[in-house]
Amino acid sequence: MNYYNKHSAVLSIKHWVRAGGIALALSVCANVHAETIAGVDFDDDAFVDTVISSSGNFGPTVFFPASVGAGDTLEIIGPDIDSFPHSLDSGAYIEIGFTDNAIVNAPGPDVGIFELGNILEPHFFTLTVADMLSSTKVVQVDTSFTGFTNSRGTNINYGSLDLSDLGVPDGATVTSLVFTSVCDASTEILTGGACTAGDQTMAATAVIGALNNESVLPTPVCDIQMSQEFYIDGDTVTASVVRLANPTAAPVATEIKIWLGIPGISPVSVVNQGSDGNIVLNPAVDIDLGPAPLFPTTGLPPGRYEFSCRFLDPVTGRLLAEDRNFFFKQ
Repeated sequence: MNYYNKHSAVLSIKHWVRAGGIALALSVCANVHAETIAGVDFDDDAFVDTVISSSGNFGPTVFFPASVGAGDTLEIIGPDIDSFPHSLDSGAYIEIGFTDNAIVNAPGPDVGIFELGNILEPHFFTLTVADMLSSTKVVQVDTSFTGFTNSRGTNINYGSLDLSDLGVPDGATVTSLVFTSVCDASTEILTGGACTAGDQTMAATAVIGALNNESVLPTPVCDIQMSQEFYIDGDTVTASVVRLANPTAAPVATEIKIWLGIPGISPVSVVNQGSDGNIVLNPAVDIDLGPAPLFPTTGLPPGRYEFSCRFLDPVTGRLLAEDRNFFFKQ
């Protein structure tokens, strides 16, 4: 194989790259910033991301209409202090999950809980989590008035929880909690007995956030699949799949490497970008650039070739994703 043929394959791939084959939906990475609610600071990824399960009928009632922010279970997601999941059913609960972060059991309070209501008789809550021995423990959390109101003019009450009280070992992390509020005397009067003081219900829990927060690094995906394992003269080497994805809800800075292996020479870089941290895979992005015709096989020597990808953390060099793909010219 002469010099021209070796490098014509590389030039063909780089032409595909310049023509838009690696025009990813990327953006400049944004810095994590703080979210402040009623004077309490949180990381912006510290809040509930998903509802895993629930019990009870949730939504506005004549006692807690939509105009005061009452809604379904999804209202607990995120930092919105103006709305809340609501149920007066006895035994109502919500199991919440954190997907882009975890709550760390560090010294002091680990979880912050905001609920809306009467400053004279704030609600209290029970939370459960399975500890390392898979036994379930329950802790009551009382709330008190913060001195703040939300945009609807409703008082914001606040309480906090130390995960140690739930049996979580020091330094361990939790990504889900089961919580419920408890009907108090004023709510029993307000609802005409629709709930009984002491009943497990779900009144006005607006926000739950991690005070000791640990961001979970998203795991991106690079996936290359060749159209066939063996090629002969006259074929065009084609990558049927060139997939770059971030299946999580958070952006991830990524150093992208794609290279070509050719018999008889060192691997040749096709894409080598993002070492300075300026390439970010946006949340939920999933791009398949295939099928991508790379180069013709005519004139190339027989042997094993490679077209592979690798994602690295641009700061530490930690491997985030890799896909090695070998094919043969007969």
